[in-house]
Amino acid sequence: METDGGDGQKLAQNRSRLLSGFLFFSMNVHPMRKKFPRDRS
Repeated sequence: METDGGDGQKLAQNRSRLLSGFLFFSMNVHPMRKKFPRDRS
C-alpha cells in the first residue's frame, strides 16, 4: 500500500487534470451552445 502523502499527491494531480480538462471542454462547448440554444433538451 502506498503512503498517504503519495496518494494525496496523485489525487491532487488527477483533480487538476480533470479541472483543466473540464475548463477546456466548457470553453469549446460554450460557443456552440450559444449558437444552438435548444438543440437537444
